[in-house]
Amino acid sequence: MPWYMIFIVLALVFYSWAVWGAYAEHELCWLFVWLFISGFVMDLIGTAPMIAKTNGFSVHATLGVAALIIMGLHATWAWMSLARSAANRLFHQWSPWAYCLWVITLTTGGILHMMGK
Repeated sequence: MPWYMIFIVLALVFYSWAVWGAYAEHELCWLFVWLFISGFVMDLIGTAPMIAKTNGFSVHATLGVAALIIMGLHATWAWMSLARSAANRLFHQWSPWAYCLWVITLTTGGILHMMGK
């Protein structure tokens, strides 16, 4: 297993804990915000080497960059939602959708890796 996959797995753990913890409690707290940020940083560390070694255009690389951007925006939104109640309510509505997009990208990457592509 390449070293950067460890960071992708850590991103999955932190991001899942943040999304589903905040969703279950219907409230954001600093723990969840830091978990969002930690998940984003782990994903960034793990994704950067994969993007760097990609030759040319690939659908998965494009999805990976899009998911990384969404994850970063999601972490920023979590931070902002602590200060604004309206943003907090919307955050809880859209958070699972952002998570699903990220997990789809993660899953397709795993499948492509197992297929040797």
